[in-house]
Amino acid sequence: MSFINSIKIKSKFMLMLVFPIAGLLYFSIDGIWEKSRLSSEMKTVENLSVLAVKISTLVHEVQKERGFTEMFIGSKGKEFVSELHIQRLETDKQIADLKKFLKDYDFDTSSRLGVEFKNSIAEGLTAFDNIELRRKAADRLTISTGEMITYYSNLIDISLNVVAQASKLSTNAEISTMIAAHTTFLFAKERAGRERAVLINTFAQDKFGEGMFNKFSAIVAEQEVYTNVFLSFATDNQKDFYKAKMQGQFIDETARIRKIVFENANKGGFGIDASYWFKTQTGKINLLKEVEDRLSNDLSSKAGQLKSQAQAASALFMLLTVVIFVNAIVWAFIITRAITRQSSLRKTFLGMHLKR
Repeated sequence: MSFINSIKIKSKFMLMLVFPIAGLLYFSIDGIWEKSRLSSEMKTVENLSVLAVKISTLVHEVQKERGFTEMFIGSKGKEFVSELHIQRLETDKQIADLKKFLKDYDFDTSSRLGVEFKNSIAEGLTAFDNIELRRKAADRLTISTGEMITYYSNLIDISLNVVAQASKLSTNAEISTMIAAHTTFLFAKERAGRERAVLINTFAQDKFGEGMFNKFSAIVAEQEVYTNVFLSFATDNQKDFYKAKMQGQFIDETARIRKIVFENANKGGFGIDASYWFKTQTGKINLLKEVEDRLSNDLSSKAGQLKSQAQAASALFMLLTVVIFVNAIVWAFIITRAITRQSSLRKTFLGMHLKR
């Protein structure tokens, strides 16, 4: 107490302000760090959304290559030669684009999920390494349609599983839901591609091969399940967009053909040309691609919006912190000076009074 009593009033007041200002400084720094962390997380979320879109674009091209390859092999190499060549170039372009993007991608390996995600991407890229060998085998007609379908389908599954893992890495609930909607829709669209592949071969033979009807039935069931899950995650606007696209000639015709297939599964004799089915189901898949693009754009836009909001919030918080802190210092100085001045005047008047 004697120490405090011996301190000047100005120093006492400054000492009194030390703890509140220190507390303000602590919470300000903590708040700035939290806002910066959120901004950094939103940048990661944005990168994840871009990655998901790039992978889904690659998957679409692989789906198209799978279809053309099946038609090429089914025609004994007489049809779809130029279409297959052009499609392979487009697939290669998307593979190169994805690899270029991943070269500068900042993987968060500080968590188990981050490590698993990085390993999944590495596995996915490795799976594409022997695509040229498979293509050459298809060109020489030394590989069966079934083997090529299985190969392409495995590539697609590996790629889509990477997208599915991305939703686990997002720290934002809204983005996680959007990625989940996007991913489940991609799985549904992939089942539409597999339906196309199975029935191409079936219509070419005009009957189901051994075990193929069960495979077809499973694909249709999975397609419906994934579609329902997608609709449970999708926003109202996305649902409306999807329902609007799932109308028209291609949708009606593919539904009609599917009905014929189920009704004549045991006896065959479908009377459907394989090329006609390919073009019709491709028309439906292209409509699904439009929905996919809408989901991709929504995801990218939302991620960019959240990142901008986080950056703006971080900048605003820093500005307010500086303003409050400077104001606290300025007012502390003004009040201290006023108290010191009053004390000085009191001493002056007291001295003058004593002299009288």
